[in-house]
Amino acid sequence: MEGALRRVPKRSAAWNGAKIVGLRHRGTLPTKRGGLAATATCNGQIVAVGGEADHTFPEAEAFDVASGVWRALPDTPTARHGLGVVTIGSNVYVTHGGRTPGMSSSAVNEMLDVSSLGACR
Repeated sequence: MEGALRRVPKRSAAWNGAKIVGLRHRGTLPTKRGGLAATATCNGQIVAVGGEADHTFPEAEAFDVASGVWRALPDTPTARHGLGVVTIGSNVYVTHGGRTPGMSSSAVNEMLDVSSLGACR
């Protein structure tokens, strides 16, 4: 069935039927944390936002896929983990997530303009 999930053998290097070839390290995220979210942008960046460890993080960082370099972005107004992010044009929308580590939630929605990272391609 088109678009259906398929069970992948336990030791397989397959994802949606395509083999992973040439997987290599591309740079370490500057702020170590779990529970973060990331999105691809129209200007060739991957933006990682929020997260948690013993506290929640307001950090936002961008990875330039072409150069392999991370850079800090302005912190989000609300530190949180378990959030959702999506990019529309040059805006990264950061939605919901917990303000404290563990099982917490919020209805906060914020937007980060990433046009300073370059024009949409």
